[in-house]
Amino acid sequence: MKIAFIYQNMVNDKNMLKNLEKIVKKENIKKIIIGKSGKTGKTGLIQKSFDIEEIGKKIEKELGVSVFYQEEMFTTKIAGDKLKEAGVKNIRKHDDQEAARIILQDWMDKI
Repeated sequence: MKIAFIYQNMVNDKNMLKNLEKIVKKENIKKIIIGKSGKTGKTGLIQKSFDIEEIGKKIEKELGVSVFYQEEMFTTKIAGDKLKEAGVKNIRKHDDQEAARIILQDWMDKI
């Protein structure tokens, strides 16, 4: 059984791809799993919506890794519930990391 762990938060800014490339090289990463909403194929309901597959293709091309997509519906809610149950304070500070961990764990469990 494989277990997903949180590595670090990444800011989606102009340096995101460069920062991701450093991690890919340092950790010898071959696959990247991206959360994707099954309904729209888009993400960022609060922020400006963007096409996640377009980003995935760019990551594959520029970093030379395989990109896979995993359903992310309700993962932030599930993450918040798990953190609350664990007694974590300031849940909003940690829920993105936990949601990403859940997405990765779901993908690993699926394969």
